[in-house]
Amino acid sequence: MSTDSIIGMILILGFIIGGFLYFLSRAIRQESHKD
Repeated sequence: MSTDSIIGMILILGFIIGGFLYFLSRAIRQESHKD
């Protein structure tokens, strides 16, 4: 595997995980604001 493909996979994984965590934290905040 070349370095470029490894970096690309890390970026894609980081983007997916980051977006998931961002969405999750927003959902948790909305739930707490309902209270």
